[in-house]
Amino acid sequence: MAADRKKAEGCGIIHVSDIASLAWCQCKALAVLNGDYEPPETDEMAKGRQIHEQLGFNNQQAYRMPFGDFILEGTPDKVGDFYIAELKVTRGRYPLNYLLAYAHVQANLYAMLADKPLYVVVVYNVETGEKMYFPEKADVFRAQRDLALAYALMSGVLKPIPTREPWKCRSCGYTKCVFRLAEYEAGK
Repeated sequence: MAADRKKAEGCGIIHVSDIASLAWCQCKALAVLNGDYEPPETDEMAKGRQIHEQLGFNNQQAYRMPFGDFILEGTPDKVGDFYIAELKVTRGRYPLNYLLAYAHVQANLYAMLADKPLYVVVVYNVETGEKMYFPEKADVFRAQRDLALAYALMSGVLKPIPTREPWKCRSCGYTKCVFRLAEYEAGK
């Protein structure tokens, strides 16, 4: 994450998961990408990592590539001969389409990094034990578009678009965001 950014080959490291979070909220994601905010570690995150391990989604191999003034780095949850897999663990507390938007961006970027033609997003619901599979063909052009958006936001060419979802703002820990729920509602 932002706190563990380090210099590599003269460049800062940007993590795929940080870029993927643009699908959740560009304002919060930009703060993470710029190193202005580090999401706190939660018990849910620790439990999610345990479930990853239990289900065999425990790849440790990181992939890297140049990305403008940075090095793009990511570690897919699972790597096969022709695919990568990204596991998302949920209790079903928010709509699946929001989880999938983020997961598809992340998995597609991993597929590009690992040079795999396919990816699958696996959603595991801890309450029901159900696994849902969402396979896709990797799309290098979509990955490049997502990278270009991140770069444009980080370089100040574009201004971030807030989530516009009050429930997302309420659950967000980024307190310095000017688009937090109270400010957003007051500005309507």
